[in-house]
Amino acid sequence: MAKEINDAYQMTQILSQLSQYNHMQGNYYASDTCLTRAIKLSRENEFKNELSSYLITLAKNKIANNNTNGVIENLNEATILVNKNKELKTNKMDLYKAFAEYYKLTKNPNMALKYYALYSNIKDTIYNNNVSEKMQQLLAVYEAEKKDKQINILEQQALVKNYEISEQTLLIQRRNLTIIVIIITILLLVIAIALYTRFEKLKNNKKQFALIKETEILERKRIAKDIHDELGSGLTKIKFISEILYQQNKDETLSKNLKTISETVYSLVDNMRDLIWAINPNNTTLDNLLARIREYCSEYIEEIEIGFTFDFPDHIPDEKINNQAHRNIFLTIKEALQNTIKHANATLAKLEIKIDNNILYAKFTDNGRGFNTERNRSLESNGMLNMRHRIETLGGIYNISSKPNEGTTICFEVDFSEIDNKITL
Repeated sequence: MAKEINDAYQMTQILSQLSQYNHMQGNYYASDTCLTRAIKLSRENEFKNELSSYLITLAKNKIANNNTNGVIENLNEATILVNKNKELKTNKMDLYKAFAEYYKLTKNPNMALKYYALYSNIKDTIYNNNVSEKMQQLLAVYEAEKKDKQINILEQQALVKNYEISEQTLLIQRRNLTIIVIIITILLLVIAIALYTRFEKLKNNKKQFALIKETEILERKRIAKDIHDELGSGLTKIKFISEILYQQNKDETLSKNLKTISETVYSLVDNMRDLIWAINPNNTTLDNLLARIREYCSEYIEEIEIGFTFDFPDHIPDEKINNQAHRNIFLTIKEALQNTIKHANATLAKLEIKIDNNILYAKFTDNGRGFNTERNRSLESNGMLNMRHRIETLGGIYNISSKPNEGTTICFEVDFSEIDNKITL
């Protein structure tokens, strides 16, 4: 039995030495494996002093590799063993140092400082005891002749050593403080420069946007004025001359051509008025859009025998809307009205518009001859396709329903709050 215990003890020593060798070679896995086996043998044979040392060493190795797995358990077990044997001061010093390093690694500064203080106290105690023992040995050796001299020399050496240590510690602290101050100063400068640069960039972008917007408004006003003054007057003159020639001419073919010219010019003038109205930035409000729709519809059906009714909201928000949305909505309703007058042979028509939570709902109905939407879906005219495209371009929802002899209904809705993100060219 004694031989088995002795063999087990020697095995733990060999495993400990192998662990140290592997650790120096950088083979940390093999090192930890050897220590783990040594710990197991020590537990089985109750080698409590060695067990505490191996537990502490294994914990320190893991901490050095930034591995906290199982560290605290090993240290707690070592604490129990060390506290039971007051003579294991060196193990206790290593234990406190390992605790301090563990809590430093796990970012617990309070516990780290606590164990560093315990480690320093016991280290000082051991150091003082060692110094005392050495002094006693020297006193014994040189007691006869050099007793006082050797004591003075040892005391002076201890003072010098302590002074050097204090000076070195103070120097390190000053250097670290200087480095920290420099780093903080650099970081503050970098942050300040970044914030200033970003602020200036945003400021310049805002100025450029305002300038572009102002230039756009002025250019749109100029274009609207030029179209009205130059192109408008020319088209009006052509229309006037063609009407005079049509009335004076007796040639049937030429009269027919002159009438076509007059009608074409009239259509161009009408379209030009719509274009000028849409380009003018003063008109790009929801209130003006509905006013223009009412004005156009009233003028268009003025000489046509059809019952037409409007159902508009009493209060219309006077809000700016996107220019493309302004134009697309107007042209869609214009196209719907023209289709009703030219093709539906309707006697009644109605335009309903509602505004709810920044969403425009429009519904155009007539009692005309209608058509089969399912059969004619693939044969939709350019006008019908244009209406759908204009609304869907704004991210809106468009729908047309019709049946033969039951009239036609066109519905669409546009969300103005989302319109700028959904408009595509």
